[in-house]
Amino acid sequence: MKMIKNSVILISILFSFLPLVSSAQNPKEIYDLARKAFEDGENNMCLNYLLNCQFALGGSNAKIESLKCQALVMKNDWVNAAISYNNYEQLLPSSAKNGEAYLYMLDLKKQIWTELAEVD
Repeated sequence: MKMIKNSVILISILFSFLPLVSSAQNPKEIYDLARKAFEDGENNMCLNYLLNCQFALGGSNAKIESLKCQALVMKNDWVNAAISYNNYEQLLPSSAKNGEAYLYMLDLKKQIWTELAEVD
């Protein structure tokens, strides 16, 4: 019974996000809306757009996980930020493991692990 209730809640949440997609049909446009929401400090909205983007793509990618990780850090959601960072690392091609963006994510990883260590 609890599983059915959780499924109904999840479906309700997903359907509540559908209006967000109506003005932006392709994943690139949805991602751009997520980026804009993040830049405006609207981290919950950013995460909603990213969920829609993943739904539109049928999965995730390193770019989505990077932005999701950053939004979760801004919300001090360290556990989910760590999960997103791990997803980012797994999805990132080795050829992209250099440069400024990757170094920024490594610094973010240190911050996440530091915060998680303090919680324990």
